[in-house]
Amino acid sequence: MGVVEFYGPVEKEFLENCTMNEGLRNFRKPTKQLEALKYISTLSDGLVFIACNSNEIIGYVAFTKPEFPRWAKAAKEIPELIELGGIEVSLAYRDEGIGKGILKWTFNNYDFEDRIIISIETVCNWNSKDPETSVWEYRNMVRSVLGSIGLEPRSTDDPEIRSHPGNILSARIGKRVSAQSQKKFEKYLKLKR
Repeated sequence: MGVVEFYGPVEKEFLENCTMNEGLRNFRKPTKQLEALKYISTLSDGLVFIACNSNEIIGYVAFTKPEFPRWAKAAKEIPELIELGGIEVSLAYRDEGIGKGILKWTFNNYDFEDRIIISIETVCNWNSKDPETSVWEYRNMVRSVLGSIGLEPRSTDDPEIRSHPGNILSARIGKRVSAQSQKKFEKYLKLKR
């Protein structure tokens, strides 16, 4: 399928010279997703990393301030908090290790040690290549991919996560995150005590 190269964090100008593979349509149409990535790359806390075959994007990972209500509120108190808001690999390139590859490359080439990273994975956003794959098999795959870069499932009483038993909130706390911010984060995991 050609050589796959990883880049990032990329700026909007870099993305202007890229196209999106047609298999990247889990969240929106490929052209709209490219526009979303361009926008994220302009945000002060937006980070976009891409996997390319020539100048065609075949996978990406994007980090932003959290959007889910509880975590958006938490980010106002915890400036170190960001969300791994999207990771997608084109259907044509699945099962080639590109998801884990782009994450490992990202974490090896960018310093996240002063960040608390969360990833909110909801069943409604999963797009398996194989329709025979069960929710639980896909969930295990997601856990494995995120676990490869240190994001571990965390227990929470967040109703959006608890709305389906397959949903996962994973987190990675960087080595330089203050004890105070860590304590605030733990509070937001379990608001109902």
